Amino acid sequence: MSVHTHVPSSFDVRHSSMRTSRLLCPALVLVPALVLGLAGCTSSDAGGTGQIVLADAVELGGYNPLDGYGTLGVSPLYEGLLRPSAADSSRVPDLVPALASEPPRAVSPGVWRLPLREDVRFSDGSALDSADVVATYRALTDPAVASSVSAAIGPISEVAAEGPHAVTVHVTGEADPSPYLLLGIVPSEKVENRPAADWDIGRHPVGTGPYRLESLQPDQAVFVAREDYWGRRPP
Repeated sequence: MSVHTHVPSSFDVRHSSMRTSRLLCPALVLVPALVLGLAGCTSSDAGGTGQIVLADAVELGGYNPLDGYGTLGVSPLYEGLLRPSAADSSRVPDLVPALASEPPRAVSPGVWRLPLREDVRFSDGSALDSADVVATYRALTDPAVASSVSAAIGPISEVAAEGPHAVTVHVTGEADPSPYLLLGIVPSEKVENRPAADWDIGRHPVGTGPYRLESLQPDQAVFVAREDYWGRRPP
């Protein structure tokens, strides 16, 4: 496997499925550490093509957060309200704001408020707002959706909109909801009333993450860095 570390202005990640093989580069867990994680997989003949070729043990085309994609809160395509910080790899990461602009703040017993970033757009150009967050979390507990990760929200009983740019998270008891706010948010228009495994975004993902899916073949997915990403532009 050849890994090219030269980073030109146009960069893509070619993700090849090798379902019968082991994961060749298991260090690739956190996207912010993409280039560092590749250090152990670099070959001596790396050139300047601007591509990184990865082998993966999972089937391509399952890019729906409600069907288990990116459950640890880090993916190239989607982001949650919070995400793990990769600042210090020697300890368990902190959870820091991603689509939320601030950490959760308790406003009453069992109710936490999170303001949202107002400069975030999905990869289809639509703007993120509280309706997208509410629709995503509501779908997670919808029996018709049959989400395989419905237990991921733990004690959260409801996520409600507080205007277009804030949400309130209701939990049972006084639990901190932070560990349950990593779910990738999808546009409300992409939420479907059928099993999550069959949703269109599984093969045509629309997220707020730093990459977009450019093409998908049975044995290859190509991710391209987004020029309109709200955060620091990815490599």
